[in-house]
Amino acid sequence: MSQRFVPGCQALAESGDAGSFWTGAKLMLQVGRSRSFAELVRRCWVGRALLAVVFAGLCAAAVGCGGSPPEPPAESADSREARSQAVLDQLVGRDDGPGCSAAVADRGTVVWEGSRGLADVDAHEAITSKTRFEIAAVSKQFTAIGILLLEQAGRLSLSDRLSRHVSGMPDWADRVTLSQLMHQVSGVPDYFGSLDLEGEPAHLDRDQLLAKIARTKKLEFRPGTRWEYSNSNYVLLGVVIERVSGQSIGEFLGQQIFEPLQLEMVADPNDASAGAARSYRPDGAGFEAVDWHFFVLGTAGIQSTPADLVRWADNYRSGRVGGPALLSGLFEGAEETGFDSSRYGAGIFILPDQKLIHVGALEGFRSVFIVSPDRQRAAAVLCNHADTDPQEVGDYLTSTIWEFR
Repeated sequence: MSQRFVPGCQALAESGDAGSFWTGAKLMLQVGRSRSFAELVRRCWVGRALLAVVFAGLCAAAVGCGGSPPEPPAESADSREARSQAVLDQLVGRDDGPGCSAAVADRGTVVWEGSRGLADVDAHEAITSKTRFEIAAVSKQFTAIGILLLEQAGRLSLSDRLSRHVSGMPDWADRVTLSQLMHQVSGVPDYFGSLDLEGEPAHLDRDQLLAKIARTKKLEFRPGTRWEYSNSNYVLLGVVIERVSGQSIGEFLGQQIFEPLQLEMVADPNDASAGAARSYRPDGAGFEAVDWHFFVLGTAGIQSTPADLVRWADNYRSGRVGGPALLSGLFEGAEETGFDSSRYGAGIFILPDQKLIHVGALEGFRSVFIVSPDRQRAAAVLCNHADTDPQEVGDYLTSTIWEFR
């Protein structure tokens, strides 16, 4: 796949610097060279940057890097399972390096799952259906649902100002509501793209990160007047969950969501227990492990298998957690993003055909999560190699093989 870069994105490609990423990304928006949502979520994975953001494709796709989804071998065309595995195999390309795992479910029942590559290159440990991956920004939907569950319990309101639940913030916390944080219209600068993070960000804990966000004295725009993706919004929502519930966000999500649905997800990005994949980036002809210890809970930080993710997706149909009221709350107040009439709901993008989608990038992990417009089917592709684009496989699985409607 050939790629042409415009100024700003070229700097990103060469430096891997988060500031260059945002310079290039915002330039794309300003010059109008990337206005479609498909372009918005395309490939621009950055090796060292912690970019758990949906701006995964502004650089290459903004100028039409093109490229067709990988085609499965003709001899396997009669089998959805074989075709799905063939597409995944083509994405990964080799068995002796990091790879990917994927799953598709119908009404909460997994109908296909596959994997290829290594969860741990040094130990030569293969990726299996039980391997957990950091899902990065795909985690945001769980934080949003945690906020909605607390609202259902009468412990907060989406109209609450941030200052009601998080003290020690600047004056702007008196003007920003929880709803504006959830729907990415708060004006709070992204801590990774706009704030001046001193030193090596890999060692920031929650309180250090919160303190850095609190040093921002000015919002980027008046709350509610513009949509702009910011990881800071969901870090702050995660802190709200902890302050209101009296639990860590991991404990809260476990008790309220994971356990009731019998999901083996882990809300701890630093959990290195058995079954968790390590992340990698290219290093010459080989691979370099990327192990960060950066507080990201709220905006990222959940580990899951693809199968658990697509089982979770059935809650968008069934409402087993939260009921009909929560399902309504997921989409009420969704904000226009300015890209192909897509909207941002409770931690999830809503496309014009009502398909739900989110992508993620953190360390060397890459992820995509898709729910069909009728909420009957879901797909997830999770990878542990920074130079991999799971969006291509996700698109092909959902549009061509499993025919999401």
